[in-house]
Amino acid sequence: MPGTAAETITIDIWKDWQTAGRKAQLVDVRSATEFATAHLPGAINIPLEQIELRTADLNAEGPVVLVCKGGTRAHMARELLPDSGRNLIVLEGGTDAWVKEGHPVRSEERRVGKE
Repeated sequence: MPGTAAETITIDIWKDWQTAGRKAQLVDVRSATEFATAHLPGAINIPLEQIELRTADLNAEGPVVLVCKGGTRAHMARELLPDSGRNLIVLEGGTDAWVKEGHPVRSEERRVGKE
């Protein structure tokens, strides 16, 4: 995409952005089930199969960092949105790399029958 930042960033750069308070939207493109099991803190879930229909949910003002398990689906999501007008960046190595480096993840427990 002409005129945008790098197409990928490393875990270290993402951590630097967080430390510096840089505003970026983190979008996890895995399935809702995978997202609920473990995701990066601050991520929202827009599954790959919905990404083209939900471009309005993507930040138009700053970078959108796409993440999945290992990077493949995040790259696919980026390729699906060449004319979105968004600054789409893939987090190299995805959630697997994040966990391997010892960073925390969030999960959503589903309590069936307990309200």
